[in-house]
Amino acid sequence: MVRPDAALVTSGYVACMSTMALGRFISDYFTHRWGPARMLQISSALIAGGLLTAILLPYLGPAIVGFLLVGFGIASVTPLAYSAAGRAGSVSPGVALALVSTIGYFGFLLGPPLIGMIAEVFDLRISFALVAVMGVAIGVLAAGIVVKRPGVAVPAVAPVTL
Repeated sequence: MVRPDAALVTSGYVACMSTMALGRFISDYFTHRWGPARMLQISSALIAGGLLTAILLPYLGPAIVGFLLVGFGIASVTPLAYSAAGRAGSVSPGVALALVSTIGYFGFLLGPPLIGMIAEVFDLRISFALVAVMGVAIGVLAAGIVVKRPGVAVPAVAPVTL
């Protein structure tokens, strides 16, 4: 017999994926309103804040809210990365998109086992805390790399379609 709380274990994943899907539809609006750098910084705060909520308040309700925030946070990161790669001036857009895709697939393939290994050695909360730190890194990098610098033209973000 399945315990009632065991049936709810997937709720965090469903919450995250649902808000990520919804966020993909609305993130262009906010990106055009605030710009890509600010959007990445907001996404960073949502990712880190959501994971920290799930870590610091390890009960079903707050954890689901935390993963809802994570879903909204990660929704715009991938489209913005592809958009930035397509505008890269140092290499052709095709090569830049291939590089971003390759890095993304490595993250997709290596991320879950690494998180699992860290959780096995330490704790699941520690592994989520490290992912939260990576979320903060997105915001820090966005502030230093994507932000318009004097003398460097940063083209507008092209709309992302699904």
